[in-house]
Amino acid sequence: MLGSALSTLLLAGLLPGTGLAAEPIGLDGPTASWGPLRTLVTDRERIDTMHVVVLPDGTSTVVWVERSEVDDPPSDSSDRVMAVDVTSDSVSTPVVLGGVPGSSIDSANDFEDDQDPEAGGLHVGLDRVGNITLTWSERRDLGGEETWGPHVLSVDRPIGGEWTAPVRLTRGGAGRGEWPKLAVGVGGAAVVAWEPLRGRGLTARFRPAGGDWQAPVGLEQHQRYWSIAIDAAGIAMLLGKQEGLASVRRLLDAGTRWTPARTFGMPIIGPLDLAVNGRGDAAAVWHRHFGQPHGEGFAGVDSNRRPADGRWQGATSIPPTTRFDSMHPLVVLDGRGRATATWVQGRDDRVQVVRSTRSGTWRRTETLATGAYPSWHRSNVLAGHRSGSALVAWTVSKGTALPSRRRVRIDAAYRPGQGPWLQLPLASPETAAPAGSTDVSAAVRRQGGAVVVWVTARRHRLMFRELLAPR
Repeated sequence: MLGSALSTLLLAGLLPGTGLAAEPIGLDGPTASWGPLRTLVTDRERIDTMHVVVLPDGTSTVVWVERSEVDDPPSDSSDRVMAVDVTSDSVSTPVVLGGVPGSSIDSANDFEDDQDPEAGGLHVGLDRVGNITLTWSERRDLGGEETWGPHVLSVDRPIGGEWTAPVRLTRGGAGRGEWPKLAVGVGGAAVVAWEPLRGRGLTARFRPAGGDWQAPVGLEQHQRYWSIAIDAAGIAMLLGKQEGLASVRRLLDAGTRWTPARTFGMPIIGPLDLAVNGRGDAAAVWHRHFGQPHGEGFAGVDSNRRPADGRWQGATSIPPTTRFDSMHPLVVLDGRGRATATWVQGRDDRVQVVRSTRSGTWRRTETLATGAYPSWHRSNVLAGHRSGSALVAWTVSKGTALPSRRRVRIDAAYRPGQGPWLQLPLASPETAAPAGSTDVSAAVRRQGGAVVVWVTARRHRLMFRELLAPR
């Protein structure tokens, strides 16, 4: 989602409640295999908001936010940003990229039901050659009632180089910001946008490939839900909501000017997602509710598409619709403009997936599993590659509503290139459910297969597993 044609990484969540066991259904083809479970770090006070990207040489870089052990005992303002590299036979020593004693880093898991679950936390982007960019929002306790920030910070690591020191992207006073989102294009251009602490609307900063961050450019329209992406030519696109409708804008002239909003679809819309591939094709999906405004009625997923050399087409609905909510649709695009979308279907808790043709026509919706754990955070994650390979993973919860008696696991399905979805064994063993939420992130490898990272409740371990490409 976040603008990288190599991989689109999104968070999965978990809330207290009763879930059902999930058994994959309707899958064809051979069973793919997972590599061994690997523990990256353990015994942390807290780990959340992790992401994984896969470099062109196959090395995986995992980044996350953890509660630091610098303060004794750890406090609510001792967060730091961490990173580690993982190869087939080694794990590097974790390095600290940001955060100092007294820092508090926003987590996407801290958001209430009516907020955007993708905002806040840590975001990562990767270009075609392997340059990495991270952004996050951080505030610091300076003593008494005095605080620093919140400010949006950024670090980079060029391919084959070292991590840079954090760069502050926000200014003082009304320019302070929080809840950033980041998009990095395959050509190396990047854009980061955030909701200012004071005032309404968004602020964005653009960085051309190989250049520096440009001056901030504001957008007056407030966006409750929004998604940002950028193509290989460095044109950023923002999908949001205006007057109850889905709307898109582009950031032109080297990141200095937003175009007027282009609206489409029907109200009422909720969580949404945007994908742009390297050549400039774009696909948008969003939750739409119809009927009574407060839970009754029906919900479904709507979509729109724009070819690289054309205009946005008419909004279409992706069947089926359902009673109550369809949770947080996600979308990725391959290099030829074919989209893959997934969502958890309402109270049936079905993991749905659908793929489009190059012309944008949706094929038949497939059910990968039933019993995915519903959440106002994401209970599924989608990762894709420009080759067309894709992975969907989802959280499963079994047991009672009591957190201490619940068991959770992560299931997944993988589609290699143009083939069918492959049934997978469990990505993770069942484990005791944490009191809060469970994060999972994934990336599809250029060489085929995928990697998945997640946090276990016991001893707060950060786990890593590689999906071996079917042969």
